[in-house]
Amino acid sequence: MSKEIPLTNGQVTTVDDEFYDMLVAAGPWSFDPDGYPMTSVKEADGRSTTRRMHQVIMCDVLEIECQTIDHRNRDGLDNQLHNLRPATRSQNQFNAGRRRDNTSGFKGVHRTSQSTCRPWVARIRVNGREIHIGYFPTPQEAADAYDEAALKYHGEFACTNAQLQAG
Repeated sequence: MSKEIPLTNGQVTTVDDEFYDMLVAAGPWSFDPDGYPMTSVKEADGRSTTRRMHQVIMCDVLEIECQTIDHRNRDGLDNQLHNLRPATRSQNQFNAGRRRDNTSGFKGVHRTSQSTCRPWVARIRVNGREIHIGYFPTPQEAADAYDEAALKYHGEFACTNAQLQAG
């Protein structure tokens, strides 16, 4: 079962029943610019620090050692345990959606002037390096090629165009 915790901006976050009382007591919870519930926490030395809800659940309560917490469905307001997983910074980036400045409508795809008959190029980043997947006649074909490469290189953390289009 899950419960909702209201945030100070009028939005709500969803959490598992087992964490609800503790999280409500740790509040009030606000909404940070990156789309995650956050609150101020007093440290043992008296300093205040900002903690995101997913960090409190995974790192503080469950004491899971993790560099980053990834939201499987990319919804920062869904803080149910089934949606949270430890990840490296790279894995967390693999699961990111399209960039805000995207013009093709597809992740990993952009238009190029290098090929007139195949004006769409697909690329993917792996281990800090950009890999050229190929040139394609349509953005959809480039997106399909990106999706195949994302599944190959990013595994369970892959965020494909098909997933983004499905909702």
